[in-house]
Amino acid sequence: MRRSNIGPGIIGCIALIALCLGLFLLSSRHRAAPVIPRDVDNRPIPVRPADVDDRLVSADNRFAIKLFDQMAGKQPIQNIFISPFSISAALAMTYAGAAGTTQKGMSNALELQGIGTSDVGKGNLALAHALTSADPKVKIEIANSLWAKEGVSFQPKFVSGAQKYYDAKVSGLAGAPATINNWVEQKTHDKIRDLIARLDPSTVLVLVNAIYFKGEWTTKFDKSKTTNEDFHLPASGTKAVPMMWQEDGHQYFMGDDFEALKLPYGNRSMSMYFFLPDKHSSLMEFYKQLTVQNWDKWMSSFHETDVPIGIPRFKVEWGGDPDGILNQPLIAMGMGEAFASNADFMNMALFRPLYVDKVVHKASMQVDEEGTTAAAAPPVLMTKGGRGMRMPMLIDRPFFCAIRDDRTGEILFMGSIADPK
Repeated sequence: MRRSNIGPGIIGCIALIALCLGLFLLSSRHRAAPVIPRDVDNRPIPVRPADVDDRLVSADNRFAIKLFDQMAGKQPIQNIFISPFSISAALAMTYAGAAGTTQKGMSNALELQGIGTSDVGKGNLALAHALTSADPKVKIEIANSLWAKEGVSFQPKFVSGAQKYYDAKVSGLAGAPATINNWVEQKTHDKIRDLIARLDPSTVLVLVNAIYFKGEWTTKFDKSKTTNEDFHLPASGTKAVPMMWQEDGHQYFMGDDFEALKLPYGNRSMSMYFFLPDKHSSLMEFYKQLTVQNWDKWMSSFHETDVPIGIPRFKVEWGGDPDGILNQPLIAMGMGEAFASNADFMNMALFRPLYVDKVVHKASMQVDEEGTTAAAAPPVLMTKGGRGMRMPMLIDRPFFCAIRDDRTGEILFMGSIADPK
């Protein structure tokens, strides 16, 4: 077979952005209050959208926990923050163009076994709609785009599928990476900047997913109660951080060698979860318990309690090109062939070789008295070719956290905070 004269290219720039901010919105309109189902603690029960594919949500969460395990479980304790939802959405667009053993490897990595490619697209479309319409007090914007090299043809079905299921904007690569970085900045409200450092001249396609999240705590923290407290760093020593306080009325549970807290946003359709290892334990020990089975069990274990809480005000930034390259974790998860010159992306383009050059991710989060601000961006680049209760729960040492949509169960963001900035 003659080799195409089109040189190695890059497919996949996946940018994921999420921003969480706390703002209280008041309405002067008077309406009849809807009947809201409640649990035994009189907490509102989020209603799951009927058209969301449970198989896709389950796959996304398995992917999220596997990816985080690859990134954090074998490294010294450090700040890590990612949006697995954004990464999986970007990779799902790429997956639609894969074939043969390349597609099988990506399916294994993304945990999509048994879900047809068209169902993956339909599932992501329904999930995006569910997330963006979840709560009038939580603003979520999701955007996708394809940036194709001029003069290079791609399979019409691949392009139309990206437009149909991901509402992807299709543009030329002229002026990239500046044009792509500007698009990401716009979609993330300037929270993610300089996502892509450079593009090789042989780049033929960049895929980008961006998510912006702006939410308010259901109950804001009183700024007048914020105090400076010592946060114990993972190696040794402490640093003073602003600690935010609330008295009671929280959802909480104690696990094996850790305690956990759930803080809702807006109308309680989404929440941030904090997992604090006991003083005699560590984040590394907690990671050993972080499995899909345990995660599902933990999500149903929270109950109302009067435990006072102290949470640090903090900001974390992670990744970017080249620091946020996810190639090795994804290869370890089973999609190694997608990064090799024998990759099969015939459902994306007929010319060969075409393969993934790199997957880059960038994310940031800020938590304060008003709420949470988080942003992230992953690009995929392809190349052609039981105990006594402790009170209060004071988060003054390294912890794990996640932002979850409680209606669908989708994990939007997750990370470990070893050193609050």
